[in-house]
Amino acid sequence: GEEPKPPEAEPQGPVVREIEIRGNLRVDSGTVLRLIRTRVGRPFDRKTWDEDWHRLTESGYFLNVRTTPPIEVPGGVMLVLDLVELATITKISFQGSKSVKAAELKGVIKSIEGGRYQKGQVHLDARAIERHYRDKAFRDVTVTYEVDAISTHKQLVAGKETLVEDEVAVTFKIDEGHPVSVRSITFTGNKTFGSDELLGAISTHPRRFFRAGDLKDADLETDKQRLEYFYLRHGYMDVAVKDMQVEVSKETYWNWFRKRK
Repeated sequence: GEEPKPPEAEPQGPVVREIEIRGNLRVDSGTVLRLIRTRVGRPFDRKTWDEDWHRLTESGYFLNVRTTPPIEVPGGVMLVLDLVELATITKISFQGSKSVKAAELKGVIKSIEGGRYQKGQVHLDARAIERHYRDKAFRDVTVTYEVDAISTHKQLVAGKETLVEDEVAVTFKIDEGHPVSVRSITFTGNKTFGSDELLGAISTHPRRFFRAGDLKDADLETDKQRLEYFYLRHGYMDVAVKDMQVEVSKETYWNWFRKRK
């Protein structure tokens, strides 16, 4: 019979002669080239070039990444990267934060001064600030934000002149509302143990002159487990804390202890 033919070598694409990078003002070209795997002097590979788009998009440097199809040049092809960089955050400020210091709030968020502005992250930061306030008993807190352009430049993007932000300032606007304190705690269905005994098993307590008595959702969940554990320790294996109801009145008060914290 005939001898088997050796496998044919896979055809290689044209050689990449040049990679032109456009639109990078703060990210140097060397960094861009290190982020991708397509190399000058090597055969062009469509799959690698498509993956390079994902690598640049996910790098955290760019708002927009556009790659062109290969452009034929003598001896091979030229590739073009059109980039729009993310703006830099020059300042982060907090308006309306009377009860929590700015330094503490900066530790709660992931956006940082000098870092890249990502709209989605700033939105998540606003929600993180709300959670931080609720942990301090400010149940009605609302946080919005504004982003102001500090400097911009005009840039050709896909053949159109576009205004691109270079630097922005982010302002979180906080409406703290009022902290909610516990006026009273009532237990229902407790036949064996009195209210004083059950109060001793949980961390939430009514306010007193020298105690703010903050109402915190995280503490309520923990207190539910504490009550169940209290009953289990006393032999009540089928105990269940079925429901917790919180009724918030519009009444406000002045607490000496809170003002001094």
